[in-house]
Amino acid sequence: MPLIHVYLEKGKSQEYRDAISDGLHEAFLETWQIPLKDRFHIFHETRKEDLQIDKEMWDVDRSDEVVVFHVFTSPRTTDMKLK
Repeated sequence: MPLIHVYLEKGKSQEYRDAISDGLHEAFLETWQIPLKDRFHIFHETRKEDLQIDKEMWDVDRSDEVVVFHVFTSPRTTDMKLK
């Protein structure tokens, strides 16, 4: 059971949060073959300035639309983590 904390800027709509949750769940269904009802997502709304995320680390260009996923899970293989 992955438990996922999602950190994002305050003020996002419920539809926005639902789309993030649905996308995460679909990704874990596909890559880790979790059970269909294994959805445990906790959303944390923060001020924009509380999300101090480098916009260029690892040669990735990031927008100002920062969303951070913190995944807690039982041990997974390296291959599963990379997916």
